[in-house]
This record gives sequence, C-alpha cells and structure tokens, in this order.
Amino acid sequence: MKKKSVVLILLVQIILSCANNVDTRMNVYSLAVPKHYKYLDSNIKVSYEVLVLDVCNEDALLPNISELHIHNNKLYIRAEGGVYIFDDKGNYIDKLEQGRGPGEFLGASDILINEDEELEVLSRTDIYKFTLNGDFIDKVQLPKRLFVEFAKIGNKYLLSTPRITNKTTHFFYLFEPHTKEEIPIMQGVERPLSQFNFNLFADIEGFYCFTTPYSGTYYKLEDDFSVQKVFRFEPSISEEKLLEPIVEYDKMDNLSEHCYGMFYHCRNLKNKYFSLKVSYGNKAWDIIYDIRNGATFYNIFEGFPSAVFIGNDDEWLYYSISPVFIEKMAEKEFKNDVAKNLVKDLYKIIESDPQREGNPIIIKVKYE
Repeated sequence: MKKKSVVLILLVQIILSCANNVDTRMNVYSLAVPKHYKYLDSNIKVSYEVLVLDVCNEDALLPNISELHIHNNKLYIRAEGGVYIFDDKGNYIDKLEQGRGPGEFLGASDILINEDEELEVLSRTDIYKFTLNGDFIDKVQLPKRLFVEFAKIGNKYLLSTPRITNKTTHFFYLFEPHTKEEIPIMQGVERPLSQFNFNLFADIEGFYCFTTPYSGTYYKLEDDFSVQKVFRFEPSISEEKLLEPIVEYDKMDNLSEHCYGMFYHCRNLKNKYFSLKVSYGNKAWDIIYDIRNGATFYNIFEGFPSAVFIGNDDEWLYYSISPVFIEKMAEKEFKNDVAKNLVKDLYKIIESDPQREGNPIIIKVKYE
C-alpha cells in the first residue's frame, strides 16, 4: 500500500515559499558502471518465495503485472487488462469493471490505497474510488493534463506528469479536488516521453520522499521543517568518462551537474542496502547497493530483463515474470546458488504443465 505521508504537504509549502531554506547537503552514493557489477556473495543473505496466481476463468487472466499493493491479506494488482484483486494465496477474487459506463474506467496508470482504506485508480484525467472489495464509490475529475502517477496527501493529490510543454511546465502538481486549486511543483525539462522513468516516490528509512525525472536526487522533510536533499546516486567519478550525460538537471533541483543515468524503483532495505533500477542509455539493470561499503551487485536475477519489479511491503520485494520467459531463464548460467534454486523451482512449475500460458508468476525476494 502506498502510505503517502502528510509531511509532503509541508514539503510542498516550503519548496514554494521558503526556497532559500532548502538544505543542499546530501549523501552521494557512487555506483559502479554495469561492467563492474558484482554477483551476490555469501555476505548478503537472500531468500525467496514463489506465488502462482489462480486462473479460474477468463476474467482472472492477466497479460502482465505492472503494479502490486498488499493490504489485509489481499493483492491489488494493476495490469494491462485492468485492476484485479487476489488473496495472498493467489486465489482470484474480482476485477474492477472497465468501460464507459457509471463507475467504469478506460485504463489504469496508477493505483493506491488511501488512509481511509479505499482503493483509488488513476485513469487519464480522472481518479476513481472503490471499496477494498471493488465496489465503486466516487469519481474525481482532474485538470486536463497527462498524469501517470499520483499520491494522496490529506485531501489533496500530488500528481506527476512526464509531458513538459509551454502550458505544462512542472513535473508535479498539487491538486485540491473540491476547490480545483492546482499548485505547480518542481519545474520540468522537456524530454522525449520514451526516456521518462516512472515510480518517482520511494520509501526510504520509514518515510516517503520523491525524486524528479532524469535526476538521482531524493528529498525529504526534516523534523525542523527544513527541506533536505537526502542523497543522490551517480556513477563513480573514475568511471564518468565511460558514460555520456543524458541531461543537465540544474533546472529541476538547482544542481549545476549532469545526470548520467536514471535511477528509480528505489527501496531502502533496513538501512543496509538499496534496491533500485539503473538505466544508462537504452539498457537497464536491477541492482543491490550495499550502503555500508559502497559495493554494487546484480540483484538475484543477475541482469535477466524479464523479471519486473512490481512493488514491496515491509519485508519483501515483489517481482513478476511471465511463464513464457522461464524457459529462457533456465538457459542462463546463474552464479548465485539461491538464484539457481529459484530457477529450478520456476521451471518445475512450467514443467508440470508444458502448455501453461497462465498468469505471470509472482516472486517475493528478501535481502538480509
């Protein structure tokens, strides 16, 4: 569940009215470039569980999984075909109705569970509210912009857009649905939509912070209500010459530096590791960064691109993989013993049913 902290309201107010109070001190984490990534070793304990989703009827069939939230032993899944509800054993419960009728939406770009325990779905320029059982409650009409991610902050929405134009000049907008007041946040830099990285919010050390596109800088609000740039990812200085800067991001956060890559899906794992996706050029890698010694590792999938990060809870990271890719995964020579065992378990699933073309398989991973 996305627990969007109310401290972001104060963060927004301070950014807008007290820009000079922003603390520019931050930790800088230097990442190795991909050619120098290490494989997981015995110093990092990794474990996993596999969850197979039921395919009891046509409505339960998911073409893919883009996002997952876990609440009260239920899985709320956003996929290309809509929004689905399963229990934590993988049994199908329901699918939200799609269409043009009352309480129906055409497509979902983001979902969250708010503090009132309601499921909210972002669809184009509207937000649809449902009970956790999938019953329609209400619709919120948004400004006519392209919004792809959202957070709930009290009774306001923090909305993000990748489309920067003469009229849409900022990456974030704070929107009050009753008064229709819209406050722009974080001036944007126009870039092709194909280069935009999503998942701009991150749960770091128990609080939520956010980053801007094309920037590895993350922000949080301190106890004294000052805004601090907490940390930033960048390639090792000795290896910068191996990379081409993709954009200067001083317009976004007043840092007169270059962004060499894009960093997203960032999760803090008990202050020992960061789990994140790193993108250089047209390639991306899921990595584990050891905060204690600065080492950069492939995650358990060792660069296999078809295992997709879809969410997390307090204990696990969640990935999905389509059954059609498992055979290719079995052909890869994994270095880590736990990874080898995971591949064997996945292969047993499709080996028991060679014609299986069912739902993506969910893989829960934990690093200690």
